Amino acid sequence: MSNTLFTIADKANAHDLVCDYSDILSIGGIYLEKEARCVKAFGRPVSLTPSEFDLLSALMSAPGCVFSRSELLLKLQDANLEGVERMIDVHICNLRMKIEPNSSDPIYIKTVFRAGYQFSLE
Repeated sequence: MSNTLFTIADKANAHDLVCDYSDILSIGGIYLEKEARCVKAFGRPVSLTPSEFDLLSALMSAPGCVFSRSELLLKLQDANLEGVERMIDVHICNLRMKIEPNSSDPIYIKTVFRAGYQFSLE
């Protein structure tokens, strides 16, 4: 099992890789392990808040799909955020600073005008 995880982690560095092993998501340079709640961006560990992790996990679980702010809010496990849709914007901004090569020109977490956010495969 550890050899399999090592192989998957090695492949996470490939920019065109998309794989889903239920617990492990890897798209481009972003690698996320759900059970261990760990994330790597381009091979380096990334420290995320629980809300940031849950949002990234939701977006990466359905790449290309657009999620509205209210849909993403439902994905968060923090009940205190209920009804505060604009908090999603803050979490997305923080996520972009942590995982994007250039947070002002994101390639992974895209804004879809008047719709929400999506994790891009490009």
